[in-house]
Amino acid sequence: MCSTAPPSVTHLIHRAQDGDRDAVDELYAVTYADLQRLARARLRASRRDTLLDTGGLVHESYLRFALSSCLKLEDRVHFMRWAAQVMRSVIIDFARRRLAGRRGAGAARVTLAAAVM
Repeated sequence: MCSTAPPSVTHLIHRAQDGDRDAVDELYAVTYADLQRLARARLRASRRDTLLDTGGLVHESYLRFALSSCLKLEDRVHFMRWAAQVMRSVIIDFARRRLAGRRGAGAARVTLAAAVM
């Protein structure tokens, strides 16, 4: 009986960086529980009503990883640190967009001209 062990996270990271899309999916499947815990901690630390949930934050980090082309990660620890930084930037970007929406965010400016007598 021959049992095959799942590939290590480091091996998956290197394969993903070499362009293997299946490795990206497998990497996130293997680390999903850890990434959710990290996302929960990041959202708790932000102390803002971001309207983001842990799943959305993890999925956004997945998209950024899948679309990154020059990212060089060494191992699981490096990957988790990178994911924490990405999650922080996602929360900040979301908050900035939300605040911009409150300030008009692209609405047409209207100049009011009134004659004062």
